[in-house]
Amino acid sequence: MSTQSINFRFYSSFFIIILCATIFSNTSAFSEEFIRVVDGNGIEILTVRPISLKDSQYLLINDLLKIFRAFDAKQRYIPLTQRLTLEFKNNKKLSLTINQAKVTAESSETITEPFRTSLPESYILSRPPLLISDKPALPIEFLTQVLAKVLDIDIEFDQNIQTLWLRLSTNDRGLEKPIQALTRQSEQFLVIIDAGHGGSDIGTKSPTGLLEKELTLAIAQKVKQLCEDGFTGVNYVENGIAVHLTRESDQFLTSQQRASIANMNYGDLFISIHANASFSSNQSGFRIYINNPAGILKSIAQKIKPETNATEMNRKPRASVNKVKTLTTTSSQSSQLVKEISQTDFIEQSRKLAENLLIELRSAGLVGKAPIEIPLATLDSVYMPAVLLEVGYLSNASDDAKLSDPKSIETISQSLFRTLQKFQYSYQLLRR
Repeated sequence: MSTQSINFRFYSSFFIIILCATIFSNTSAFSEEFIRVVDGNGIEILTVRPISLKDSQYLLINDLLKIFRAFDAKQRYIPLTQRLTLEFKNNKKLSLTINQAKVTAESSETITEPFRTSLPESYILSRPPLLISDKPALPIEFLTQVLAKVLDIDIEFDQNIQTLWLRLSTNDRGLEKPIQALTRQSEQFLVIIDAGHGGSDIGTKSPTGLLEKELTLAIAQKVKQLCEDGFTGVNYVENGIAVHLTRESDQFLTSQQRASIANMNYGDLFISIHANASFSSNQSGFRIYINNPAGILKSIAQKIKPETNATEMNRKPRASVNKVKTLTTTSSQSSQLVKEISQTDFIEQSRKLAENLLIELRSAGLVGKAPIEIPLATLDSVYMPAVLLEVGYLSNASDDAKLSDPKSIETISQSLFRTLQKFQYSYQLLRR
């Protein structure tokens, strides 16, 4: 082969490489850099990956929610109208529409005084919200120009060092706790354990007098003890597991209060512990539930009767059940709307958590069915992977006897702890 031929091929290949690089540099792509989110003291809260589009940077709503949830914010996105709504604990509500630069801010409080009106405020972004990979994405200026005013905190972005600063405003010290919750060390894996019922709400009661509220608290406290003692049944954990209990004593909490505790403490995982009951004394064994609004819609559509659960009947308001039945008679778009409005960002991780828990419980010799997906009020507002575990049927004599034995509490607690270890191990691999 001649030298001229070799040179021609070399320069041709070089030209093609340069051409491709030029083309791709002018198209949108995920930035390889991360944005550090830090507090006023420079302590890193978390990192997010921006998306660069024509000299501007966007953040996907999933990354933004890591910040929003510390302020007990709720988000709803409706694909049909491409409308995104954010509601914050200071009763402020923000409304945005994809490809429109206008942001509307209004109070979500109910005004009862006569002749009093609340006019919404408007903000105009230089770059509108976009759909990227079918998910809403907001420009960083939304944080610095809109969110900062709505939450009354200082938010600044330094593009040179790719750092987003969250500083407390001198006017409102009430946000100090959320900021501190966000600044929890990134290596620390925090699990929220929710002991079901409590106080005046005893849950279900066995024929021998075992109360659900006492059983669930005993298991929750035992799991916390195992995590603190560093139980070494499975040596997956490098940095330990921190546990926060939604209640430490015989205390009544609403479902929303439990969710707020989980979200405000910036948990990585949520497990709600309950005991089951049935009108049939033959029902026995544990059950694992995942919150999925589409689950019951599918069951009703196929005329599958879900298992009767006396305690679950008490937890879910009748109005909610009627609402679901009404929606199943509408178009497929309505069903999709119900699914999108509900919190489903972590459903795949919740499924994996449920599968691991099933394996551990069965490995310990416990009997139960595969995970069930239905709407659950207890998990509906929790923004993290979450499952609800019913440890057994207090209406069943055999389950009642087992759950009254401290050895069973130890077995269940160790199974839960092993599940947490495995989940944390996978969690750490994803973050590397």
